Amino acid sequence: FDCFDSLILQQHDDFSFSGRRRRPPLDSTNALLSFAYSLLASDCTAALQSVGLDPYVGFLHRARPGRRSLALDLMEELRAVYADRFVLSCINQKIMTPKHFQKQENGAVLLTDEGRRAFLGGWQTRKQETITHPFLNEKLPWGLVPYVQALLLARTLRGVLAAQGSGSATDGQSQSKSLGKSQNQGNDNTAAGLSGSGSSSSNSAGLGQTPDFTSTGSDATV
Repeated sequence: FDCFDSLILQQHDDFSFSGRRRRPPLDSTNALLSFAYSLLASDCTAALQSVGLDPYVGFLHRARPGRRSLALDLMEELRAVYADRFVLSCINQKIMTPKHFQKQENGAVLLTDEGRRAFLGGWQTRKQETITHPFLNEKLPWGLVPYVQALLLARTLRGVLAAQGSGSATDGQSQSKSLGKSQNQGNDNTAAGLSGSGSSSSNSAGLGQTPDFTSTGSDATV
């Protein structure tokens, strides 16, 4: 988060950011980040469950009672490119303004009902924007990305996704066709629901590298 504050180009006095503070968030920007992460974690949990994986058994996050460790693992690659970027867009495009927050007696800053509605509306709109998946080389809405990543992870763990050369364009296109076939056989309802709501074995994305999701929607600028 060292550079996060420099990316706030509008309403900087109201949304200045000096570091991550949570439980409770002590400023408006941290309140937005916490809300975005909770939404993303829910989407990743639903995606993992839809492909038959236990969201509570992870790799990177230690297992604790009630902690969705694998969902937290899956969302790590999406924090910056999706959640953080969306929060910046909300601030810089003035979707969220100071009137959408209220300060509690203990110093916590929370979203008002109107603020939550505005944020959720923008979140659902962002899910409909189209990106090009770097591994599959196919266009798909942002809302389907957690599902696709979960499915690639499941296929890697089950040995379906080839361990060697999985980063090639040919393998990506092959997996894209296979994903489409799976959706036609019954996963399409789950995928559609995720869109509306929200590899190598060492990489949950199945990409073998840091993902570089390229959006063709309005989020090209923040």
